[in-house]
Amino acid sequence: MFGGSRTKPEYINPREDESQLESEEPETLNGNQPDRPLSGIEKFIDTVILLALAFGPFVCLLSVIGLVLWIIFSN
Repeated sequence: MFGGSRTKPEYINPREDESQLESEEPETLNGNQPDRPLSGIEKFIDTVILLALAFGPFVCLLSVIGLVLWIIFSN
């Protein structure tokens, strides 16, 4: 029904693949621009984001506990 000759899949040497990957330029997060030291404002933004991620869930938990305690003791 689905006639045709079966061909053996081409074998790819994993060592060749690694050598090809190493020869390519590594892609950076900011496109193809080379890595450079972060400026002051970029460090500040990164620090604010890190603090928000670190303390955000903690602050959210505290606010929920405070809300629950307020509801309990307000009656």
